[in-house]
Amino acid sequence: MQILKWNKNKKGFGLVELVMAMLILSIALVGLLNLMAYLVRASQVNKEMIIALNLAREGVEVIRNVRDGNWLNACPTWGGSCSHWTTAGGTRTCCQWDSGLNSGGDHTLSLDFDTANNWYVLNYTPNDFTSAGTLLYLDSATELYVTSPYMTGGSPASKYRRLITIDFICRDADESNEQVITAGDCGAQKKVGVQVTSTVQWNDGNNDLSLVDKLYNWK
Repeated sequence: MQILKWNKNKKGFGLVELVMAMLILSIALVGLLNLMAYLVRASQVNKEMIIALNLAREGVEVIRNVRDGNWLNACPTWGGSCSHWTTAGGTRTCCQWDSGLNSGGDHTLSLDFDTANNWYVLNYTPNDFTSAGTLLYLDSATELYVTSPYMTGGSPASKYRRLITIDFICRDADESNEQVITAGDCGAQKKVGVQVTSTVQWNDGNNDLSLVDKLYNWK
């Protein structure tokens, strides 16, 4: 006959072990949740950075487009007229290579695209980011970032502001001594190009990004 023996010294999974296991599991879950929260925040930061970079890049490319379009539509020597840009208020001039990009001593502007007239708008009123003209809205109709006067749909203000600075690249008559003039105009020197700085701020100015490019008078 088989005799079954009960080992009274054999220990089971007690309360202390259960508490320790739950503690370890809790620590692991907290770490996992913190990691997930970090990844969500990082994803949002990357998204904001990409939008800001594209807005800054757009600012530079719009100014380049104005310079290029001036050449394609130049007048009176080349027989054309400016139809691809305007200034705030609707004033346009005869196209020279720097038309719209030469405002004397005013070097800062905001810009937009007027879909109704199919031209860019250069607004030299803003001097810094405190101006309402720098605040961008995500237009619900066009899904473009525009300033308030060029909204075609409804949308609340975005977290982004953009300001363009156009400084003058000047040289002496013999093409020497090139310098960037950040205030006023070239004076006795001749203007041979512009330095474009497109700056975007977001999150109430806590973040900012700038792109800089030099555009010259085509030879």
